[in-house]
Amino acid sequence: MSFSKSAESLFQRIAEVRGGSPQDFAEEIHRIRFWLTEARDKRPSGYMNDPRAFSGYLSYHLPLHLPELFWILDRTHERGLLGSPPKTVLDMGCGPGTASLSLLLWLRSQNLPDPQELHLVDISKRALDTARNLLSSFSDLRPRTYKVDKGRGVGLPPSGGPRADWILISHVLNELGNGPRFREKKMQYLESLAKRHLNPGGTIFVIEPPLREPTLDLNTMRDFWVDPHEVGGNVVAPCPTHVKRCPILLQKRGWCYSQPPRTWARAKGLAPLDRELEKTLVIELTNPGFSYLVLRMEPPIEESNHEIGVTDASMKPPMACTPRGLRAATQIQYRGEWLKERQRQESGPKGSPRPDHDRDDES
Repeated sequence: MSFSKSAESLFQRIAEVRGGSPQDFAEEIHRIRFWLTEARDKRPSGYMNDPRAFSGYLSYHLPLHLPELFWILDRTHERGLLGSPPKTVLDMGCGPGTASLSLLLWLRSQNLPDPQELHLVDISKRALDTARNLLSSFSDLRPRTYKVDKGRGVGLPPSGGPRADWILISHVLNELGNGPRFREKKMQYLESLAKRHLNPGGTIFVIEPPLREPTLDLNTMRDFWVDPHEVGGNVVAPCPTHVKRCPILLQKRGWCYSQPPRTWARAKGLAPLDRELEKTLVIELTNPGFSYLVLRMEPPIEESNHEIGVTDASMKPPMACTPRGLRAATQIQYRGEWLKERQRQESGPKGSPRPDHDRDDES
């Protein structure tokens, strides 16, 4: 089935499963948005098992987040950093399968085959059953599901469970809590997941909300991940190769997240509900954001001197993360934009930063 027909079939199935239009679940959408932002401490742990709350989630949060992994894969693939398509995939805290659906749609857009195996992990049986249902709308893949009881969507599969080429962790780590006192716990979880369930040479995709604390946690964890005295791994994206310390953290310039224009998702056919949602909720879905990391345990094979926009055009001058640290950039359309690589004569041999006196990533 082609990409366009796959996307059309998926959204038809979503409408069938939720049992009404977004307008019918406006109250539930507002409630869940509140639970997932300023009222996280008041959110009931089993909300995904409530039928109307779950339909509200399918009406808003699934279509909101669906384009995220697709966009990450597109950008990473364009730079030649993605590697071979996965044969096995593990989707942690999968919910209704949002990240897996995004992955399969991206594979269709590239005329690449589905994985041979897909493993879904969540605490909600309703979410797992729905994920399988939605995936079946355009794929013959029959995922294996694991219902876990520990934590809030962040339990590991059973010991000796599946190993995968790609692991997806979308909007999950923040379930462990956010802020400095939770960072070690998050890092231990991520490292355990990699050691127990990632195949050699495999890739982990971590997506989080663009909120301050979850994203600062992610920025801090990327430094831990590349530290040779800790994990000693490789951040494939969005960071340029050989950035040892996150420059936006060093200079205390805020936090790093991406806001690709929603017009991109609409043009791709990934956001057909946007207009209805905007009318129902009286909002504008112009550039909803997310933070992310693409990780490997091994040192980099392919290296990149690209730059990433860490502000948008409203800041003068806009700033970019580069192999030489945080620098002013002439043109940035949106936060998280992948900018062209600097010429090799500017940055020296591929992968080698300039001497310390030319760096500006420290105050």
